[in-house]
Amino acid sequence: ASVSLVDFFVDAIQLLSKDDPQSKTENSPAINVNNSVGAGTRTVAALFALAPPVIISYAFPDVFLTALEEAGLLGGVSLYGILPALCLLSLRSADNSSETMA
Repeated sequence: ASVSLVDFFVDAIQLLSKDDPQSKTENSPAINVNNSVGAGTRTVAALFALAPPVIISYAFPDVFLTALEEAGLLGGVSLYGILPALCLLSLRSADNSSETMA
């Protein structure tokens, strides 16, 4: 089973429709046992997931590259700057604790 924003919206739509008193009938189960999702529900969920980024990218064409640059900067700093230092500190503390035990 995949976990994505579309699946999150599908679950939200199903929960909201389950709480809707008009959609409840005596023959409908409370829990969807076979996990089948209608094509309309999946399409609406995909629109909820994809429409905001598309609208923002058309309204502000330069903001996507700026956001991508900032996200890459944050990832690079944490990957190559902070993580090696934390690994070194972890190794030193483990080395010191093994020397004091011996």
